[in-house]
Amino acid sequence: MKGIIKHDWYSGLLGNWKQLFIISIVFYMCGLIADTFANSFGVAPFSFMENWIYVMQGCAPCSQTMQTGAQFDLPIIWMILQIFLAYIIGGYPLYDLQTYGINLMVRTKSRSKWWIGKVLWVMELVGVVYLLGALMIAVVTLLSGGSVLLVRPEAAGVLKGDYSVFNGMGLALIGFILPMLSSIAISMIQLLLIFLCNHFAAYAVVFLFIILSVFYSGPIWIYENGMSIRSNAFVYDGSFVNRIIGLVVVIVVTSVAGCFVMKRRDIYGEV
Repeated sequence: MKGIIKHDWYSGLLGNWKQLFIISIVFYMCGLIADTFANSFGVAPFSFMENWIYVMQGCAPCSQTMQTGAQFDLPIIWMILQIFLAYIIGGYPLYDLQTYGINLMVRTKSRSKWWIGKVLWVMELVGVVYLLGALMIAVVTLLSGGSVLLVRPEAAGVLKGDYSVFNGMGLALIGFILPMLSSIAISMIQLLLIFLCNHFAAYAVVFLFIILSVFYSGPIWIYENGMSIRSNAFVYDGSFVNRIIGLVVVIVVTSVAGCFVMKRRDIYGEV
């Protein structure tokens, strides 16, 4: 098992350094865009947390804005980040199975261990992406002269919500815990579909989840947990607990289901 984890670390993480570098640049550019909007609202420079919340803002459900007559803004920044993460997730697992990964599977004589290695890889990759994103936003904040964790009431206009009412734990839930769990959950669904169907079908389902999460609201649309404009309500009314439980259940169920899928898959037809 240790060899599988080490292999995925070097091949699946360090081997993806180009994609991780690109998404770091994307986060940096998103941080600059956030500061530009803050300047237009007269609240620049953004603090680190304000900038991060803006980047992870997402949007209110289009179905609701159409009913109220409010203007709907497509969350371009949020969508680019989610699509790029899905691209990184989808590129490695099947390629690994068709190359060196199958040798590890035969050597360890356990498809389950190989699959668990990929589950851990997904969690590690999502963690690394969010860490790189936080570092890039921190660099933007440092260069602009913003503070660290301060969230000001006057920033509510550009953030589309008053996040100054939340303490540190609440901000951590909104900015990091819920988004990371939602990214892991949807990435696990993508990983399962890669081996259940193929990576094209997995991409299609992920993209469908993104679009439906933009237009609608509900627990089934996993991505909305990663939108700060929506998750602030979950933290405010305490429903975030049910959200976290639901995301953890999705992660566990897909992890277990993957073991059965791998046991039934004809791995020797991959090469």
